[in-house]
Amino acid sequence: MKTLLILLLIVFCLGESQAQVSNNEIIVAKYEMTFNSPLISEMVRKSAPSPDVFASAMNEIEKTKVWYKLYVFEDGFSTYTIDTLFTNKKVSILGYPTITNYQKDSLLYGEELLFNDIVRYTANSNDYHWIIADSIISINGYNCHFAQSSYFPGLKVWFTTDVMLNHGPAYIQGLPGLIVKFETDFDVTNLLSIQKVPSTDELEKIKDTNVMRSAQDDKKRKIDLSVLIKRKSQFKNQIQKSVESSKK
Repeated sequence: MKTLLILLLIVFCLGESQAQVSNNEIIVAKYEMTFNSPLISEMVRKSAPSPDVFASAMNEIEKTKVWYKLYVFEDGFSTYTIDTLFTNKKVSILGYPTITNYQKDSLLYGEELLFNDIVRYTANSNDYHWIIADSIISINGYNCHFAQSSYFPGLKVWFTTDVMLNHGPAYIQGLPGLIVKFETDFDVTNLLSIQKVPSTDELEKIKDTNVMRSAQDDKKRKIDLSVLIKRKSQFKNQIQKSVESSKK
């Protein structure tokens, strides 16, 4: 009888332990990236010979979209990965993020497709020095603050403290709330949904795979994120000069 009670106690304890693990929750946020940024729209408008051509061009640009998922795990690790990609062969785009891993120690590893090449970069979100506005606007039902950083010329971010989360999409990290929207010179990304889901083997595998990916890529050539940002800024200046020259 004593042995039976001990066995029952062991089974009960194991059951409790497994239940606690299965109750671990992971935050999953879905985002959509489009390439109809205000700057792109303005350059297309200046280049288009007529309003109809402008509308047709923007319609083609808006067909290219990238859908992402941001996974935030309880240990402070998060990963931002492509869920679905839809491209339009009629439109050439500069590029887009393919994966970003963010650690609780503020270190970031990312990959981005740029001119059809994969660029690997690292960064520390402590270097961003966000400047946050006091004013609040409503975006998709969220009360949002506006943020900018001299580290990212041209970047505009809106986030909400209604959801306390310092992990974000792509390289947008370290703000004190959920990222609802951000704009770069070339694209616009919007939050579609956010939820907490129970941890599963499949979700943990996503984490393990991306942690391993960062470790394996340690031996590959990487640049500082600031260098990537500078390349994009230079390309933007070239496009703007080209558009202005074509008008003369």
